[in-house]
Amino acid sequence: MVARPRLFWGNSDNHFQSLTAYLMGYSVARSPVPDAQYHEEMERIIPPDFSRFVADHFGEKGYAAGHDWTRFIEGHTNSDREALELLLRLRRLYDQQTAPPAR
Repeated sequence: MVARPRLFWGNSDNHFQSLTAYLMGYSVARSPVPDAQYHEEMERIIPPDFSRFVADHFGEKGYAAGHDWTRFIEGHTNSDREALELLLRLRRLYDQQTAPPAR
């Protein structure tokens, strides 16, 4: 298997920081021409209400908007690896809790 993410993340052990930097860079690069495809792609990765979900999960007050989820996750972990693992766990939990009911 070819490790394509290395094209963007390199060999760093800072995968959480690399992921957030990549997402921010992609967002900035696409922002001059925000089309429906861009919004759909970004919302599939990090839904618009994910920051509120993460803040509520930790009982945090003072939710602002945007990328607060990164601050909340980093504030509740001790390493970049833990932060990435927590992000993935929270994203799965978000999907479970926001999924439409099965018919």
